[in-house]
Amino acid sequence: METSSVLLEIQDTVEAYARIMSRVAQVEVEVVDENLFRIAGTGIYAEHVNEDMSAEGYVYRHVLNTGSVEIIHEPGQGKLCRNCPRRNLCREEIEISMPIRLGGRSVGVIGLIGSSREQLSESSKNTDLSDGYG
Repeated sequence: METSSVLLEIQDTVEAYARIMSRVAQVEVEVVDENLFRIAGTGIYAEHVNEDMSAEGYVYRHVLNTGSVEIIHEPGQGKLCRNCPRRNLCREEIEISMPIRLGGRSVGVIGLIGSSREQLSESSKNTDLSDGYG
């Protein structure tokens, strides 16, 4: 597995933006690179920065491969979650995953994750994220 990535090279900046996005959006944020290595995380993911997610990053892998936004209203129950070993232990209520693109290719994924019913309610109101990701 490749160990270097564009996002890893600018990890401090990515972490700063993840914290800002988390505060603004009132959800947890995590960023993974094209190798499914967690570059940044807030809240419940902050302790897990610099971890390899390749064994459980099914949704992120799909976003990297397709370049499409994925919104999962019931994490652990979605079709992309079927093979995840943590499917029945998922602490997430909603997940919005968007590709990070550079030069026409996906170099990572930003995950906006609601881990409470309140975050689910707020996020569900604003899930039309198709602009710029078509």
